[in-house]
Amino acid sequence: MNFFPSHPPSVRLFGLQSSLISGGILWLCLCAMPALADDYSEVTQLLHSGKLSQAQALAQSHISNNPRDPQMRFLQAEVLTQLGQTTEAIDLLEALRAEYPELPEPYNNLAALYAKQGQYDKARGALEMAIKTNPRYVTAIENLGDVYAKLASEQYAKALALSPASTTLPVKIDRLTQVFDTTAETLALDPSDAHDPIAQALRDWAKAWSLRDMPSYLASYAPDFQPAKQQSLADWRTERYQRIRAKNRIQISLKDLRVQHLSDDTARATFIQTYQADGLSLTHQKVLEFKRIDNRWLIQRESSDE
Repeated sequence: MNFFPSHPPSVRLFGLQSSLISGGILWLCLCAMPALADDYSEVTQLLHSGKLSQAQALAQSHISNNPRDPQMRFLQAEVLTQLGQTTEAIDLLEALRAEYPELPEPYNNLAALYAKQGQYDKARGALEMAIKTNPRYVTAIENLGDVYAKLASEQYAKALALSPASTTLPVKIDRLTQVFDTTAETLALDPSDAHDPIAQALRDWAKAWSLRDMPSYLASYAPDFQPAKQQSLADWRTERYQRIRAKNRIQISLKDLRVQHLSDDTARATFIQTYQADGLSLTHQKVLEFKRIDNRWLIQRESSDE
């Protein structure tokens, strides 16, 4: 579920959109003191880089000195979510919702976390409150549709259990299941490639991209990764974050892998990549150059024939 419709990109949590901070500071309809802006930016960058422990420590330090700062508390809720501490994130968002009942965004993000726990009735209630607060909150309206679809799927399943001979219910269930299908296609390898460390690195990279797991995806790249088009690494990270998170569903399929080990610590992987997202499908040849750092194979350069 999305957080502020005019600012960050949206991502999907179990079919529902939730906001993540991207490309800078997310302002909560309130003004922050300029002296504090660096903290917001630093926590955001740490979050994008997958350095969650550091982001959590800095956010907590800031909040200790500014306990009612809503912006940093929203950032902290996102850090907690990324750390898998869903209960703690819900508690924090519930507190913010109580303190700022005029804002629809806390309801929206709470709904995403409730959906993650399978509590779709709670998610529906939170979204209805978000829309009541802001009837033009498009993302919340879309999310409410997703929740209704999930609830409908559950009711169809109950009906099918009572009427297993039904021919229409399985079709309805299958169509709704496709909406919430988050299965990621990853690298298809020949048996000879199964234990190649480059192949494993590619599997992890493709899986993170398919699942829009940005910390894992960005962690696949070396600290000295060289983006194309003379783009800075920081700008590249922000752009990738926004583009990937904005998609509702991504599938990355790789085939015809060829790995060339150039030295003990460098390698080149060439393969055919098929990218599918929101109705778009593209296939092209791609080349990734890897560098071993601290016994991990990380992407240093990438190019394609697109």
